Amino acid sequence: MKTNKNKQLITNTIMMYILTFSTYFFSFITVPYQSRILKPEIFGVVSLSIAIVTYFQIVIEFGFNLSATKSISENINDYNQIKKIYTSVMSIKGILFLILSIIFWFLLNLVPSFAEYKSLYILTFFSLMIGSFLPDFVYRGIEKMSSMVLRTVLIKFIFTIMIFAFVKRPDDYLLIPLFTLSGNILSIIVAVLELKIKHKIQFVKINIKNIYYTFKESLPFFISRAAVSIYTITNSTIISVIYPTGHAQIGYYTGVEKIINVGKNAASPVSDSLYPYMIKTKNYKLLKQIILILIPFVIVGAIIGIVFAEQIVVLILGNDYRDSYIYFRWFIPVLAIVPFSYILGFPALSPINKAKHANYSTYVGTIIQIAGILLLFLTGYLNIISLIILTGVSEFGVLLYRISILLFSNKKNTIEVNETNQYINEGEKL
Repeated sequence: MKTNKNKQLITNTIMMYILTFSTYFFSFITVPYQSRILKPEIFGVVSLSIAIVTYFQIVIEFGFNLSATKSISENINDYNQIKKIYTSVMSIKGILFLILSIIFWFLLNLVPSFAEYKSLYILTFFSLMIGSFLPDFVYRGIEKMSSMVLRTVLIKFIFTIMIFAFVKRPDDYLLIPLFTLSGNILSIIVAVLELKIKHKIQFVKINIKNIYYTFKESLPFFISRAAVSIYTITNSTIISVIYPTGHAQIGYYTGVEKIINVGKNAASPVSDSLYPYMIKTKNYKLLKQIILILIPFVIVGAIIGIVFAEQIVVLILGNDYRDSYIYFRWFIPVLAIVPFSYILGFPALSPINKAKHANYSTYVGTIIQIAGILLLFLTGYLNIISLIILTGVSEFGVLLYRISILLFSNKKNTIEVNETNQYINEGEKL
């Protein structure tokens, strides 16, 4: 039985790596092309619109990729319950979408800087919001990731072709969110039909109690995700405040950040596939082995990134972004920390009923980030490099908290086992 589960883990991990590799491949092609065609200023505007709308995306996703995946994984043999979870999640997202659309409309009309690129913000909003309705949490929960991966790769391939075919000058920037929106709509239609036809998972009648329970269960995950956003996507927003007319500066930063995100996501396939697997098996021996395997790769990658920072930035983003290599170099510590933080988060903590500490760790990171930003602002040292360094400190704080919880829990369990053995031995003597 355990062998079958291990095989399932390997299959899912391979599928997630295919998905991640496709993201690398298509990003490696499209990001350099977009950065060169759009130039730093328009590239910065497009990136800022994504950063702003991502706040709304976090709300509509509401942590369901973790909470609903966990719930479905725990009810893997109860398809009626899976259908209720699926329906509840999609219903909550529908309600949130209506509320967020109204809020976003008022925001567009109240903030002057958004008005200049109103069409861009509207298209970006709908492309990311619609994309949030993808029921990938179901596929992860039932551990049937092959079709999800193939569908996503195909859509990304089509999107890439359209970018190269139609985006030829800076004025074509609206086509980017438009193509994303089209791809997401197609993906949702295919995914929903496949769940219904192939996996017999469809929408069912639910009540307010189902919706409330699903909402309540996901609230801690949402708060955690929202906290994480403060020391990740918020940097772009702060930079737009520091340089209110400097869209090029945002372009330099976000260009480098896109490269870093590709590196950060390298650990996500392992983490994503480990999460449901660890809940079922609690195989910490395998988790330790994975970490030991990762360490040399991370060290070598960090050295290469530091030494060849300028060449990497110019190769990927173009000569217009040469000066931003210093940002890339300062981002390397963040890149080195994140893989271990991912794995030692929900995959490691959930099986020992410490999932709440994965959320608490992000609060630690948020507190460090907010306090750091205030300190930098008051001392006059708030700039792009100081923000990147602060992000690294915040990420390290998150990792340190998670490690301390695991060590404490392991020590506590060891003491309890020793006390139990001692009690048994004393009983045998009597």
